[in-house]
Amino acid sequence: EVCDERDFNVLRNPTDPLGQLAWVEELLRGAEKNNENIYITGHIPPALVGCYPDWAGRYNALIERFSGVVKGQFFAHTHTEDLHITRSFNNSAPTGYIMTTSSVTTNLERQPAFRLY
Repeated sequence: EVCDERDFNVLRNPTDPLGQLAWVEELLRGAEKNNENIYITGHIPPALVGCYPDWAGRYNALIERFSGVVKGQFFAHTHTEDLHITRSFNNSAPTGYIMTTSSVTTNLERQPAFRLY
């Protein structure tokens, strides 16, 4: 979890622990070459405060570079419904979006929920 300060792998390599982003970039390049669409799913949204800045910057650069391929990003963890627009480093133009969804648990005294996409 690159957005969890307790993860030792991130401390050792905050830019790309365990080569995860290199792997994602390889998949995105292949999808671009084959004219495919990609939907990214994960646990902790990369826009969340607490993500390692080096990793989050590289992730966002990939999303910007492959904005024509990445059609959606879907995350959870926050136990709230949220929509975050990702923006270009150069001119703040929208490059995509991140949707976070509620949880089926009652954590933080919230009502359980789930979302179908």
